[in-house]
Amino acid sequence: PAWFVRDSNWSPDFAVSTKQVLQFIEEEVGLAGDQAQLEWKEYNAVLGVTTGLLEEVMGLVGDITIGDETFTQSNITDSLEYAVELGFAEDGLPREQRKEIIGEIVDEIVVRLPRLSISEWNQLLLVMENNLQERNLMIYSSDKDIQALLDRQEWTGRVNQKTEGDYLMIVDANLGALKSDPAVHRAMTYTLETENNGDVIATATMNYDHQKNFDWKTTRYRTYTRFYVPLGSEFISSTGSLSNDKLKNPGLNADQIDISEELGKTVFGMFTSVEPLTQRDLIVRYRLPELIAKQIRQGNYELLIQKQLGAASHRLTLDLDFDKKLKDAEPAEDSLEWGDSRYRLNTILDQDRGIEVRL
Repeated sequence: PAWFVRDSNWSPDFAVSTKQVLQFIEEEVGLAGDQAQLEWKEYNAVLGVTTGLLEEVMGLVGDITIGDETFTQSNITDSLEYAVELGFAEDGLPREQRKEIIGEIVDEIVVRLPRLSISEWNQLLLVMENNLQERNLMIYSSDKDIQALLDRQEWTGRVNQKTEGDYLMIVDANLGALKSDPAVHRAMTYTLETENNGDVIATATMNYDHQKNFDWKTTRYRTYTRFYVPLGSEFISSTGSLSNDKLKNPGLNADQIDISEELGKTVFGMFTSVEPLTQRDLIVRYRLPELIAKQIRQGNYELLIQKQLGAASHRLTLDLDFDKKLKDAEPAEDSLEWGDSRYRLNTILDQDRGIEVRL
């Protein structure tokens, strides 16, 4: 019945999500009274960060004590999760104030940053560079020129809408699964096969391996998952969707697939749930647009796989059968795989990955 700021980053594109977040904040400030409006400060930029980045920064600025609790590089993630899920009640704080401790920690980090030595600043810049590349740090600027500059540096967490070749991005949305995400290890597989009529059929698979049991922060993993694929792709079939989790859907009945268009892509969306200590696959099979099939017939194939913002790195397996012999590829296959019509690659999706194959 309601949509809150904490849930408003629905879009996988950071700029789109940030605009939604800011709209919600401004509306809430407008409803909060004259004092809140007086205290509201205009923003210059918005940063999206993960707790992994926070851990690395804590390693440079040192331990931080808030009230009776000391946060360190090794405990910051678990301690913050406990504070905002359970600890606030033990401390007698109302639920709406449970995340204020995050702001207090960030304020202290900001105070300490100017005190870092030159060598520590070099380390900090390296940390920032790596996390920008791995999409664990994103920047949005309200200044259009600065935003355009940041876009060119690929620091803004954008969904690439200008791809002319093949494309894949798989996006999970935790829906009532507590803090189960770190317990769920993912592995992505993408395959292509060329039919006799020249059509190219793609199959995208996300494997979920839930490696923990129930506890205060871990439950069954409930996710609404979206497969972003080239605009004009035609849905063929899917496996693994559910109409609800095991408690409310004991027969594990499948649900319909939502098909839409967003950010210059065709989107296949579905819900699934993974019980603790089990695995589950979500599989989508679809026909790529004729434009990509034509590019393959002409001897050129390009693929961009984008990593979901803030997601943990996971395995990526490609097995692409073009029905014609490969000339070369970047990145190259293992030499044992040379000399046939298939491109095979096993790697880690820790950042956006681009593939080029010449046939």
